[in-house]
Amino acid sequence: MKILLLRHAVAEDRAVFEQKGEIDRLRPLTDAGRQKMTKAVKGLKKALPQTTIIVSSPSLGARQTADL
Repeated sequence: MKILLLRHAVAEDRAVFEQKGEIDRLRPLTDAGRQKMTKAVKGLKKALPQTTIIVSSPSLGARQTADL
């Protein structure tokens, strides 16, 4: 069994998001973060072709990362 722990991709700046009065767990990925993670996923699929389960935190950025 192989287990891979992965943090979420690059999300909006925490300080800027908090200044807007937003909750950190609702901080979305940036476009650049999505693009970088999309490239990383291609490599992960080659390294771990038989991935069967993906578990994610309920935070928005983590869910968006897992969806990629």
